[in-house]
Amino acid sequence: MRQTSFSGWIHAGVLLVLVVVAYGAALANGYVWDDGYFIQGSVGFDSFGAALDRAFSPLFPDRAYVRPLPLFSLYLETLPLGRNATVTHAFNLILHAGCVLLVYMVALGQLGRAKAVSHRHVALIVAAMFAVHPALVEAVAWMSSRFDLMVTFFMLSGLAAASRIHRQVPMVLTVSTSFFLAALCKESAVVFPFVLFVFEYLRRRQETPASTPLQFLNEPRSRWLFLGLVLAGLAYLLVRHLILGNGYTSLDDQSIGLPDRLARASSGPWVYCSKTGLPWLGLSPQHTFIYDAAAWRGRYLLVAVFSVAVLGATAFLLIKGRFAGWIMVAVLAAYLPVLHLLSLTIGNNLVHERFMYFPTAVLFAGLPAFVHELRLTEKARRSLLFIATLWIVVSIVVTRSVVPLWKDELSLWEWGTRMDPLSDVAAANLIYSYLQQHRFDDMNKVYRDMEESGMPITVETLTNMGNGRQGVGDYRGALDFYQRAASGVGAVSELRLAPLYANMSVAYMMIGENEKAREALLASLHYNPRHFISIGTLYAYCDGEEVDASRFNPADMPGARKYMELMRIQLGTRSEEARANPNADASLCPAEYLRAK
Repeated sequence: MRQTSFSGWIHAGVLLVLVVVAYGAALANGYVWDDGYFIQGSVGFDSFGAALDRAFSPLFPDRAYVRPLPLFSLYLETLPLGRNATVTHAFNLILHAGCVLLVYMVALGQLGRAKAVSHRHVALIVAAMFAVHPALVEAVAWMSSRFDLMVTFFMLSGLAAASRIHRQVPMVLTVSTSFFLAALCKESAVVFPFVLFVFEYLRRRQETPASTPLQFLNEPRSRWLFLGLVLAGLAYLLVRHLILGNGYTSLDDQSIGLPDRLARASSGPWVYCSKTGLPWLGLSPQHTFIYDAAAWRGRYLLVAVFSVAVLGATAFLLIKGRFAGWIMVAVLAAYLPVLHLLSLTIGNNLVHERFMYFPTAVLFAGLPAFVHELRLTEKARRSLLFIATLWIVVSIVVTRSVVPLWKDELSLWEWGTRMDPLSDVAAANLIYSYLQQHRFDDMNKVYRDMEESGMPITVETLTNMGNGRQGVGDYRGALDFYQRAASGVGAVSELRLAPLYANMSVAYMMIGENEKAREALLASLHYNPRHFISIGTLYAYCDGEEVDASRFNPADMPGARKYMELMRIQLGTRSEEARANPNADASLCPAEYLRAK
């Protein structure tokens, strides 16, 4: 027993070293992509209560997302240390290391009584493969993927607790709590009961090979376990209702036709399978899918045949009672929320690599039981060990090369547009990257390419182009872009209009059109009264007046005050021509936001 415990510590040390070797460079990365919404572009927090209040609010008020635990962890980081990318990435690495160790523990739990040293080595190898898997870089190296890391951590904790805690009451409480916490991290936790059933049933099969699924579910331990999951699920739904109320939109907001949906649902499994087994090819932050009806005679048909073959092989292995069939069921269940059977709000993307994190953990955690069932010869074991070791070495090299691509916006989106030239998201973000670097000519070139290729151009892209014009002092050119954005908003979320009108207000102010600047600011505050840029602009415009602070959430004020100082400086840079504008004498300050005297 002492030797087994010692080898377990050695294995844990090896796995932690692999995580550091593969992902250590992430500590030098900054904030990219959606990180700005959560950290850089969001308000600062000066109290525990303010962080808690924001975390237990909808992730996006126009989406039915409730993910308070990851948000709370992100917001807590800003309290003692401010915004520090190294701390943020270190927390992500710790979460990934925890998930790697949990994969190892769950894999051991699946071996049942077969926990000889050789089988523990199998668990070590599969956990090592998970630790350095190149297709999981997005989930680990991107701060905004903390939702995926944390939901996986808690689901794996539940799987590990079910296999390692033998007393019924502590086991049920621990697993149910893990499910509840996972659900508070991301909605994809809905698959946990299905995955838990598979792993627990396979573990039961190790002890009683003749056990059937119905017999397993009818055991007292199983009944109490799944009753606990039901109660945990109800508790989550109650919290969700308290946060969202009844006035929220559905998660399913992308309307596509049935043939398009079938093409996506058929293509997704092929991409996920190829990136699981050969993760060194085609990695990218974007995977654009543009439906082509004629492709049903070609590639759509082939991937549909592949998907049907996967389902057929799974059914065949289940009928034969093979562990491999049940493991495939667990992996398919883990992928179920992202296979386009329901609409996904991921734009024109077919897949996101971060969606692979939990399904890949499930696959590798279940592999040792499958390998044990094969009863391989010693020669076959050595061959598999050599292949797996080679796979790990190559994966470390690839992962180490991909992690720095997430260092900043420019490197990320130059890579993204190179790997996926059809991606309007990558092109739009590259425009934003060039804006941050003040590379205005490069912005214009990418924008022209988007127009010529017929890519959809969003409100955000037009706003960024306007901001680029402001960067070179062309405020009327900026207003042209802002007005085009405002005229083509369509069904765009009102929250996304707040930055547009805030920037429009500044452009009007800089040419001396104070009345229009005031009206644009009012529009911005109407669309999002918690937008810190709009609030900061208001305070700058009303400098010397007493603004009614009761109209704003205290949690939004730290960020607003910082932006107010920037706006005060910009107000002092207006040209003589702007000051000579007859409209420049009008008040910028909206009277309706002043405290009543």
